[in-house]
Amino acid sequence: MAQPDRASEVPLEITFDREADAAYISLEPSSLLTGLHLSTPSARVQELTQGINIHLDGEGRILGIEILGAKTLLPETLLSRAQDMTNPGFDQKPA
Repeated sequence: MAQPDRASEVPLEITFDREADAAYISLEPSSLLTGLHLSTPSARVQELTQGINIHLDGEGRILGIEILGAKTLLPETLLSRAQDMTNPGFDQKPA
């Protein structure tokens, strides 16, 4: 019997800021947007290589991956599907 496709169950979220040329692959839903990494005292960032940082929780589990220089390191097809974080909130009209 075939195994169900579990890829659709993974809470993967990708954001991209074109101006900063930085992408974030979150393995925890909305962790970047809610400030989970900043508010968790035991969370830490580990540099994997220049421009690639791994965000870990207090138990060493990977929460997300930050990629600087994303236009060079990631395929455009992936970046084009990422949530655009360039100037967030600028699309809102003034009151």
